[in-house]
Amino acid sequence: MSNAEMDDLAYARYLQRLAAHLGLTVDELESCDWEETQDEGRDGELYGTVITFRRASPPDIVAKVKGLNGSSVNVPPHALGE
Repeated sequence: MSNAEMDDLAYARYLQRLAAHLGLTVDELESCDWEETQDEGRDGELYGTVITFRRASPPDIVAKVKGLNGSSVNVPPHALGE
């Protein structure tokens, strides 16, 4: 397996874990316009990942997201296998 294939497989697993944590399917997550930022403390400790859904995301899908606060949701590291 090439490095590119391994990267693709790792990203597919990441999307599966993220979608499951959010209460979405991978297809639903992929249909959304979202960005990801790391929630890091001043000490460099990773506290989680913040997923922010942009306005272009389908509202009916965003409404399904568990833990949504406004347009963002905090995802703890353990939920993504980090």
